[in-house]
Amino acid sequence: MTSNYTIELLQDPAILIFTVDETFHMVEDHPKSTEKVLQILDQQTDPVVYIGDLRRLNYDFEEAVQGANRVSRGKTSTYHHPMIKKVCVVTNDDVLIATFQGLDNPLFGSVKVHLYSTREEAIADAYNA
Repeated sequence: MTSNYTIELLQDPAILIFTVDETFHMVEDHPKSTEKVLQILDQQTDPVVYIGDLRRLNYDFEEAVQGANRVSRGKTSTYHHPMIKKVCVVTNDDVLIATFQGLDNPLFGSVKVHLYSTREEAIADAYNA
């Protein structure tokens, strides 16, 4: 079985890139992929820039809210992990953009998400983090 997401760890600068394909399902796949991302983060000795490439993500509104809760709240919150120094998301979806902008609210731990329309823009900005 092939995976519907990839996780890449680049060096110099340290960048963790999480990319989903169109078959990624938030309810079924997000908890498993989050566990793998957290395992990688737990092994780091220096903070990384996290890039989530969600351009191919299919979802409904409820899934977007659940996903926002998972990444920003609780014990499995990737966006508050001490080994993440900057959170970047690549998307052109207006609902996802609004959702990620909403994470910069105390209810979600005031997560500042930097938004980009291309992966290349996000990677280029990671060099300045």
